[in-house]
Amino acid sequence: MEEEEVVVVVVAAANGGHFVLGVMSWLRYLLSWVAGCWLQMVGQVVGFISLTNEYSRTSEGT
Repeated sequence: MEEEEVVVVVVAAANGGHFVLGVMSWLRYLLSWVAGCWLQMVGQVVGFISLTNEYSRTSEGT
């Protein structure tokens, strides 16, 4: 390999690493957003189930 080729490879690797880091951070942001929505949905479902359980328990008690 000549020196110019080495420089090109190093620059390409640096740009590729930067691109991969950008994609990784974007994916992490997307995943955290999806996880947040999913957790919120699960929380609503769990709250609804506990509310209906509480309601059925009180109606059975009377």
